[in-house]
Amino acid sequence: MDPTIPSETSFSPWETVSAFLFSVQQSWFRVDVDYFSTFRFVRKLPNLPADTTVNATKTLYSENVRIPIAVCCWLCRVSAFVDQA
Repeated sequence: MDPTIPSETSFSPWETVSAFLFSVQQSWFRVDVDYFSTFRFVRKLPNLPADTTVNATKTLYSENVRIPIAVCCWLCRVSAFVDQA
């Protein structure tokens, strides 16, 4: 996305959400961020098959007032940080 081109913004909570799947030290997590409030929902996933991620999504959306209009998804792998001190 070009930062000089304005992007659409959300006008109400839970309208647009970013969903991130990432792993840290062989554990998978899902983070959902609401564009309007920047509130974060973090869930640890027991594994990464499609049914697990779909069930986590259904659970998260059922706990909130509404289903988002748009969901932007990302998949990231994070290397473990080791404290050398």
